[in-house]
Amino acid sequence: MITLRNITLTRDHKTVFDRFDLHIETGERLVIRGESGSGKTTLLRLIAGFIAPGKGEIIMERKTVTRDSSILVPPDRRNVSMLFQDLALWPHLDVKGNIEFGMRIRKMDRTEREAKVKSLLKMVGLEQYEARRIDTLSGGEQQRIALARALALSPKVLLMDEPLSSLDSERNRMLRKEIVRLQETLGFTLVYVTHNREEARKIATREVEIKS
Repeated sequence: MITLRNITLTRDHKTVFDRFDLHIETGERLVIRGESGSGKTTLLRLIAGFIAPGKGEIIMERKTVTRDSSILVPPDRRNVSMLFQDLALWPHLDVKGNIEFGMRIRKMDRTEREAKVKSLLKMVGLEQYEARRIDTLSGGEQQRIALARALALSPKVLLMDEPLSSLDSERNRMLRKEIVRLQETLGFTLVYVTHNREEARKIATREVEIKS
């Protein structure tokens, strides 16, 4: 599904990756663990196509999408969604507006967008929330909306960057179960970053640790 081959990346005179290799199978839940500064988020950004390495190759579905410092396939053509640690929800848009944002950019039909929003809200257990303001939602509810938005374009790959780190232990437990359920239901490939061993153990079908 995804292969990173011989990835070398230097930032601010520091080597982040030195001939790093990784293969991710279709449909697996891969958890990337490591301490702060080990390159976990950078790895997700490489896969998404937001940045390029100095050297190396990234292959997705047998197609080279990045070669050395050249991004051959841009992020919007990789069928990849990324859920950032800070969620990046739009405060000026309601729940519906946030979820359908990417679909509007893709110029999806209004009827299709509205049906997808309803379906996703039902999937994350927040039916009847379409018109709610983002600032009226709890932290766990915002996480669910961010997850629904990330799934709105039916990505083949979902990248998650420590999405549950700000939640208390009970909400963390509930949402990691939800993430596993959605991944098993929808079948996307999940690449999940965390430094939390318990979280990793409950989510992963495979774990990879990155050393600083």
